[in-house]
Amino acid sequence: MEDRSNPVIFVKAYRGGATAVRLLLDNKLVSFAYDEDEDKADKVTIRIDNYDLKEFDNPLWNAGTLIEVTWGYPGNMTKPRIFHIESLKGFHTLTITAVSELVLMNKVVKTRAFENMTNSQIINQLWKEHNGKLGVYSQVKNSSNGVVTDPQNPYNTDVTPVQTTDITEVDNDTFGNFLNEVLSQAGETDYQLIRRLATNVGKVVFVDD
Repeated sequence: MEDRSNPVIFVKAYRGGATAVRLLLDNKLVSFAYDEDEDKADKVTIRIDNYDLKEFDNPLWNAGTLIEVTWGYPGNMTKPRIFHIESLKGFHTLTITAVSELVLMNKVVKTRAFENMTNSQIINQLWKEHNGKLGVYSQVKNSSNGVVTDPQNPYNTDVTPVQTTDITEVDNDTFGNFLNEVLSQAGETDYQLIRRLATNVGKVVFVDD
């Protein structure tokens, strides 16, 4: 049985294209939360002890800093996820909020149509417009209760792990080869459209480094 008595979080920070710097949180971490949202970009909230006020002098916590976060338990860690620090609040306890890079795809609502394209071709076009690299994993049903679980979520005791895929271009096997005569993006951001197409075939998308 997996030992869940010792949760772990690792955070690396990148600033101005510099080499990653490991942020040591072992004795300062108060809490950590990961929020996955179907309509907005995913978010992490990190609360740290700042009783000595030293973290105010740490430039790596500034808004705009790129951080790589992985969490879980020894032997069962998530893949690294990339986030931008959005805000830093607090005094003796600091709350750092960071949002997924997908937020950059979730800012502009668009209305347009894609003609004679498969879902995979549409997703490729959207992703290339943002010069991104995509990660994909399958949602799976737990055999014991039939609930769809997230294999990247180490805190879900019903998780059934599956292999993740890092890609710069998806093929028809990933999102299906059905040819859409016309597929409308009506009042959706690019992120919402990608998420919708992926969900329809039991996939979840995220930004990979």
